[in-house]
Amino acid sequence: MPQAMNSAISHVIDEIKRFHRLGAKSRHARPEAGKYGTAAIKAESERHALNPDTMRKARAFADPDTGYDRDDLALLLAAVRASAARFRERGRAFGRSHLIRLLSVPKARGRRRKLQAKLFANAWSVAELDTAIKAQFGTRRQGGRRRRIEGDLPGLLAQIDGLCEGWMRMMAELERRMEEDGALSTLDLPERVRGCVGRVTKPLAATRDSIAEHLKSPQGTEAAATPGKPAPKKR
Repeated sequence: MPQAMNSAISHVIDEIKRFHRLGAKSRHARPEAGKYGTAAIKAESERHALNPDTMRKARAFADPDTGYDRDDLALLLAAVRASAARFRERGRAFGRSHLIRLLSVPKARGRRRKLQAKLFANAWSVAELDTAIKAQFGTRRQGGRRRRIEGDLPGLLAQIDGLCEGWMRMMAELERRMEEDGALSTLDLPERVRGCVGRVTKPLAATRDSIAEHLKSPQGTEAAATPGKPAPKKR
């Protein structure tokens, strides 16, 4: 195996180990997930120069019951090394985004391990892994963990803006792919779905603009200067 490729694989494996170690240390310091509030996780995230969501994912990764225990981690790292050439042939690399998607797959009855084996056997991209997860488990509409909502107004606005931004980036990429032969784009969507997508995009762009305008206003500036203050209750 070429030295450059060996070095790249070692880097990926080291990053995975570091991410797992970060989550394990956090869980050891604060094992009570229910008491691990927004303020605490923000403080710890800042110490590691991470965003709070990344810290939460590290904790989930290191959860021995629903995440990856030592045996799971060893199996994952072995698969990363064994499949590196296959990923490289396809111009891809296994990364944290793959890992985070795998955490959404139930661990019970070996379901995650089975899907993980398919991922490495086929050197799936993140998009292909997403498709496989949805095909096997569907899109969750009910049940499962509730989405965490930020406790202060600036945080909530940032959370909404981030969701809108994710959609806008995906649409921009689909539009770009229209110029590539054989690449899936918005033109490949069913007509009814394509129409709905078009109608959703403009309001989301307007939402981002409204959030930006608010944050520049005196009210938004004042709220940003006092993070952690909950939004006022309606009476």
